[in-house]
Amino acid sequence: MIFVSIDPGKTTGYAVWRHGTLMSAGVCKPQSFPYLEEVHVNQIVIERPWIYPRGKRDHKTGLDRQINVNDILGLALIVGEIAGSVRETHGAEVVYYKPSDWKGQLPKDVHHQRVKIALSAAEGERVVLPRAKKAQADLWDAVGLGQYHNQQLKIRGMI
Repeated sequence: MIFVSIDPGKTTGYAVWRHGTLMSAGVCKPQSFPYLEEVHVNQIVIERPWIYPRGKRDHKTGLDRQINVNDILGLALIVGEIAGSVRETHGAEVVYYKPSDWKGQLPKDVHHQRVKIALSAAEGERVVLPRAKKAQADLWDAVGLGQYHNQQLKIRGMI
């Protein structure tokens, strides 16, 4: 089974997985997924945009931050475009996870450290790390989402 996990956004993080192993990871613009032309994808795993009633907590200050609903709507459009394109091109199943499903409420830096530790040395070498910190966060979120999906597939006996 080959799947691609995607953290959607203006800069989109992606990770390509084959039989539970990370094959490549990087970032791209949401309109261009060159890696999809090279492999037959069975599933696309994507973070579902979600609005939490209390807003988003700033882990450094402990205060709730306000979320601009228009940002979430724009993100939902990107998710729909990506999912529709992959489904049409590859006939791939689309799987959605809410952020709280796969990463809980951990601060990004803590979660990303756990994601990196869980990679094998060979998998770590397949990660193309961008320079920009925001883009790096998008990449690690895509890898973390893929790790979570791998766990779900193992629980169901699918890998």
